[in-house]
This record gives sequence, structure tokens and C-alpha cells, in this order.
Amino acid sequence: MNKPETDLTEQDILSWFKAHPDAWQNMPELRAVIENPERGIRDDGATSLADFQIRRLRKENAKLQTQLESLLSIAQTNEQLMRRLHSVSLEWACTPSFDEFVRQFKHRLQEEFGADAVCLHLEAMPPDLTGHKDMVALDTQALNWLDGHPPQHAQCGRFTQSKLNQLFPTSQAKIQSAAVVALETGGWLAIGSEDEAKFQPDMGTVFLELLANTICHRLAQIADDL
Repeated sequence: MNKPETDLTEQDILSWFKAHPDAWQNMPELRAVIENPERGIRDDGATSLADFQIRRLRKENAKLQTQLESLLSIAQTNEQLMRRLHSVSLEWACTPSFDEFVRQFKHRLQEEFGADAVCLHLEAMPPDLTGHKDMVALDTQALNWLDGHPPQHAQCGRFTQSKLNQLFPTSQAKIQSAAVVALETGGWLAIGSEDEAKFQPDMGTVFLELLANTICHRLAQIADDL
């Protein structure tokens, strides 16, 4: 028996699908061809529903596996971050004086970030810190260019030479990149490197921000104990 001839055109088919946008969801054979045209059809032109479903499940499983691996990586990174911060907190908890704190503070930043320069710009400068070249009274006018940024987030990257001079007014190092984070008690923590690639705008800054909070807390504790 001869098949009836049809005058349907591609435009007719397209118009039908536009009028029934969800119809293809109930046609597994058609879905297989649309989603995977090379593998959706067997050599004889037919599509196996079972094969289509298996491929779909494998694709979904692969996506879930990728998401799981990403979550595990984030969890491991967070665990390492917390361990590092805990170690810092324990180390600084025993500092009996500002002098000892400054020594440990600089050593830790050099260890964690490979810092070639460090400077604390403090709004409330403890008298015992006035003799330390890496601790300076906050000059709000000189650093007013920082005020336009969210203070809760660190800023990292390359800065102009004039800005670097403002961030590290007492340093002799040739700083090429820096990280700057606001202090809760008022002021800024600046960490600089002679390596222009050390601090990048897209780098993670959570540890740096938590570290700055720890510094503020410990400075306040030492001041109260004196």
C-alpha cells in the first residue's frame, strides 16, 4: 500500500512546534534526535527508548558527580582555612605585649602570604605601637580612595605607585602588588609583595578578612590587659 503523499513543508512543521512547544517532551524518539542527533538514531533509523533513557541518566549522574566533587573541594578548602585561622588564634592568644604581637604578626603574614611589606593603618593608635615603623596612624585623607569600596571585602591586585606609597609609607621594598582589607576597629591592613602576580583581583580573600578581624581582637585584648 502506497503511503499518502503530503505537502507539509519545513515551515509547516516549525509552525506546529511553535504552537505546541511542549509536545516534543512526550516524544522520546524525537527528544533523542534533538538532544543528541549523532547518537539518538540507530543505523536502521530507529531510536531505542531504553538507550535514550540510559544516556540521559548517565548525563545527569555525571552532572551530579561534578557538583559533588565541587562541594567536597569547597569543604576541604574551608576546613584548611579554619585550621590555619585556629593556629593563628592560638599563637597570638599568648602574646603578652604589643612588641611580641608585632613580631608574631609580621612573621605570620610573611609565612602565609610571602609578604615583603606589611602595614597597619590604625585609627586608634596604641601608644606602645608608635615606635613600630609598620604601624602608622590612619591618614584618612591619603587613603580616601579606599572608602569607595565595600569595607568587608579585601581589595587585591596591582595599584599605582602613588597608592602603594600611601599603603606602605615606611617600606623600602619595591612593592608591585598588594592586598588591603578594612579593620573592624577602624583603619586598614595592607600586605605587599614585590611579585606583581602575588595578589590578583580574583583571588580568595576570606582568610585575609578573618585574619584582619583576629588582629583587631587581639590588639584590643592586649590594650585592655596593660
